[in-house]
Amino acid sequence: FVDGWTLDALEAIAEDRNVIEDLEQLVNKSLVIVHERATEMRYFMLETIRQYAREKLLESKQAPVARDRHFVYFDNLSETMWQAFRSPINQLAWRDKVDDELENLRAALEWGLENKFENAIHLVANFCVVSGWISGLTEDLALVRSAIERIKSLPPVEADAHIQRQKMIAKALFALGMVDMGRGDSSITALQEAIAISRFTGDRLMLGYSLEMYYTAARFNDAPGAAEAAQEGLLIFTDEIDDHWGLGMAYQNMVSIAAQKGDLDEKEKYFGKLKELLREVPTSFQSGIFFLGIAFDEMNRENYETAKQILENGLNIFRLLRNKNFE
Repeated sequence: FVDGWTLDALEAIAEDRNVIEDLEQLVNKSLVIVHERATEMRYFMLETIRQYAREKLLESKQAPVARDRHFVYFDNLSETMWQAFRSPINQLAWRDKVDDELENLRAALEWGLENKFENAIHLVANFCVVSGWISGLTEDLALVRSAIERIKSLPPVEADAHIQRQKMIAKALFALGMVDMGRGDSSITALQEAIAISRFTGDRLMLGYSLEMYYTAARFNDAPGAAEAAQEGLLIFTDEIDDHWGLGMAYQNMVSIAAQKGDLDEKEKYFGKLKELLREVPTSFQSGIFFLGIAFDEMNRENYETAKQILENGLNIFRLLRNKNFE
């Protein structure tokens, strides 16, 4: 473990049936430190003790097995975090979980990229979202870009294996485009590729996400075909797939398109629909992006004071989420 662990993680990764009793002994000897969280205990070793324990693990020849189990546990956890990121639940609680586990997720990803590469693409995509949720660290983005390029260079596979690999690549590209948004053309390029791959694989959910995120990213870069992408995504989330997060993106983009056209009736229609959705997730990444988009519209109409107040609302959300990328 890096930067601590929970009992759930310990029981999933350790082979010892008496691991809880062993942990209690280490706590009693002050070799393990306990921190109480809101919903669970978290355990830490002093770094010198951790390094000693790591050396003993290496000597026992069990390190690869333990690292494999560590990878599987945090790969599964990353999927739960991806679901939480998109769902109408308390994202502040999950923000704390992300803070706690980011170093373990990074360590699992690094191990996977070197030792379980074919399986690591799933964690690559989720890690990009999770890392971007709170930080958008440049080194994490570079790690994800490198992983995508390596996965593209793998020997080809056929049939279902090829489709599944391409779906994972599209998800990673979508995540990269979302987190990298506003930094330059790389976000647009990643989302365009995610759209093309999702059309090929028939993954309508990821296609919808990528189309709507492309519109949002295009507002930073003035990329072509943005309004058409948003309209296509809207049809996916109103006619094909019931998805709260995707529908929220679609409604927000339709508010923006209507405002640009000067169609106040259409703007109010979609604005009302969006507000209904966001009442369920008042403190979320999507709510923060909502305020950012509305502020853009106000600035385009030269309502700078109103835009400033709206941006402050968004800033408060991103600060609560500790999202340094948009803060």
